[in-house]
Amino acid sequence: HIECSAMARKYLGTSFDIHGGGLDLIFPHHENELAQAEALTGEPFARYWIHHGLLTIDGQKMSKSYDNTIEIFLDEKALKKKVMSIKTDSTPVDEPKDPENCNLFQIYRHFAPNDRVQEVNRLYLEGGAAYGTLKKELVGILWDYFKDSRETKTRLMQDPGYIKTVLARGAEKARAIAASTLKDVRSKVGLNY
Repeated sequence: HIECSAMARKYLGTSFDIHGGGLDLIFPHHENELAQAEALTGEPFARYWIHHGLLTIDGQKMSKSYDNTIEIFLDEKALKKKVMSIKTDSTPVDEPKDPENCNLFQIYRHFAPNDRVQEVNRLYLEGGAAYGTLKKELVGILWDYFKDSRETKTRLMQDPGYIKTVLARGAEKARAIAASTLKDVRSKVGLNY
């Protein structure tokens, strides 16, 4: 976890007030960060640690490995299939629903225009929100929202040489930073060789 300690030190300084992260990172990830950083500097690493819950879908952590995410580079047919499979309850269309506890609305509100989000929120609260209709609308919203990203990915994938060059340059920079950081760590813990 040395990369996390190094990034925190680079961007936040030797000591900083608040370090956050998911509950799943308390042990051993954050303990390792703390030990590495304080061994290097001899200073307190973070004054406060805040650990938050994880985004869950039906009680399960949101994760690509659980196949409960929506990837932005899917083709339109696959995107529609994913969005249409978002789990919703069986509340009738004309009955009020809780938008704060609806996965569909939580995704929708991040991508739809604000005036439409307000309108849909009202439909949830007063009745009239049809899950199927909202899912179809969300497909179009996501398709349009990530259009430029898909086009950029397509363009980049047509030039693998460029991608390899950029990655090689990044690896050179990372190696130099890592070597410097490891030299500091070795010096602080007495491993000079």
